[in-house]
Amino acid sequence: MRAFSTLLPEQRLLIAGLFFAAVTGELFLIMYRHYKAASFRLTAGEILEMLTLFLLLDYLTIQAGTAEGQIRIGFPWILTVLPSLLLAFNTLVRFRREWVSANNSLSPMSVRQALDDFGTGVCYTDSAGRIVLMNRAMREMVSEVSENSGELPQTMDEIRKTLEGFRDPETDDIYRMGESRICRIRSGEMDGGLTGFVRMTAQDVTELYRAADVLEEENRKLEETNARMRTMFDRLSDRVREQEALELKMKVHNEIGSSLISISELMEKESPGDLDAQMRVLRNAVSYFTGDRKEEPKSFDEIRLQAAELGVTLRLEGSLPANSPAATLTILAARECVTNCIRHAKGSEVRVKISETDHGYRISITNDGLPPAGRIREGGGLSALRRSVEDAGGSMRILDDPGFELLLELPEADAEQDAGH
Repeated sequence: MRAFSTLLPEQRLLIAGLFFAAVTGELFLIMYRHYKAASFRLTAGEILEMLTLFLLLDYLTIQAGTAEGQIRIGFPWILTVLPSLLLAFNTLVRFRREWVSANNSLSPMSVRQALDDFGTGVCYTDSAGRIVLMNRAMREMVSEVSENSGELPQTMDEIRKTLEGFRDPETDDIYRMGESRICRIRSGEMDGGLTGFVRMTAQDVTELYRAADVLEEENRKLEETNARMRTMFDRLSDRVREQEALELKMKVHNEIGSSLISISELMEKESPGDLDAQMRVLRNAVSYFTGDRKEEPKSFDEIRLQAAELGVTLRLEGSLPANSPAATLTILAARECVTNCIRHAKGSEVRVKISETDHGYRISITNDGLPPAGRIREGGGLSALRRSVEDAGGSMRILDDPGFELLLELPEADAEQDAGH
């Protein structure tokens, strides 16, 4: 194996550079260890180690640059490379050990790094009010509020004086840093026997206040919605009372009105006629007030019999819808038209024509009485009938030319049930 002195100058300088890199790594390891411990006082062993390495580095560097024949290192070149490699490997192993130890142990530097990573601003001052520790979040907050003065506060009193202009007048610990940031800042003496030391914390509560504002707005909208719902319930109660009043009017109109009309006509006749029929009509009217009235008629035949008692023939063309709201509305409409035929048209026959359409039924009701003298005005009975028809999803029209005709458009039973849902 060739001796170090027989190598080319470039090769000798390369070996010297390798040794220099190993020595630099060892120096970096010593500095890193003291940086983590927050102490830069070297021990005697570290000083002796560094002096030895620098002397060897200086000697090797000088010999690497000496001309051939003047070199004093005559042993094989591998013996100059091997210490450099061993030193570099040992430095890497110890550096890794120091790195793992620093991350898994508590030290002044790790405490400071943890405080800097803490989202809440923290500041500690001694008994004289001087700042001894301030993390990154607190520094950013203090820098933000002291931009106008251009000088960073150095004591606790200066920090409080700087923050005074940002305090919320409604609270003691809330500070508004412009329109985009809100902080809760509190201070107090430290626990643990450290007399005179004061701790100040600054917590960013911007999102909390924004959430509170959103919640307040939602509550306001909820109150408005509740007020509208209460108004709707009040109107619904009025609507129910109106509906009940209309139903009562319709009953009075249908049950009593027609009976009294028939009684009046019978009394105006020269011959009293069938006294039994007159008494049935009279009992039918009086029973409404005495509470002896039977249930509402549920079939077209019942309406036909009542109409016959009043001297009116009720005819049906087409099929009555079976067991559906359309059938009930048709019966109510027929009874209303019988009453109006007696009272206004002075007729004796009412015709009900039912035809099916694409979406339901079309009901036409006419009579053989006198044509209307003018435009027909809806009374209590027709108004209540219209409301019932429209609530069921249908429509109602009243024609007066050339004669009276009541037209109803009623949906099928399935369509009505879907509308109800």
